[in-house]
Amino acid sequence: LRGQLANPGFRERAPESVVERAREQLGEAELQAESLRRRLGDPA
Repeated sequence: LRGQLANPGFRERAPESVVERAREQLGEAELQAESLRRRLGDPA
């Protein structure tokens, strides 16, 4: 997802709804990753 969103071609050509959904999915994935890191005691 980060790769897609970092790609200017994707952001320019994809429908806005697709780009927005990718942003939402990335945000959700980052929250899940942070939660798992806290559970495991990994501060990074």
